[in-house]
Amino acid sequence: AGRTAEWLRGQNINVVDESNADQLYDTTTIFIYNGKPYTVRYLSSIMGLENPRIYNRYDPNATYDIAVVVGTDWANSNSMP
Repeated sequence: AGRTAEWLRGQNINVVDESNADQLYDTTTIFIYNGKPYTVRYLSSIMGLENPRIYNRYDPNATYDIAVVVGTDWANSNSMP
């Protein structure tokens, strides 16, 4: 989580929280709490995600707009140094 968060910050993404998921995910999953379609598109593009799982979970009280749960697809094929 920490390495990916650091890399995303270098790509001009505002990362406000970084922690490990409660389980292993095969596919990187993006949860949208407040509509940010262009940010989701940008994330998918820079991460090279061909088929990310994207779920809309509108919550006006959420402390962040988007949550990215990194899956093994990203872990095995990312372009981070």
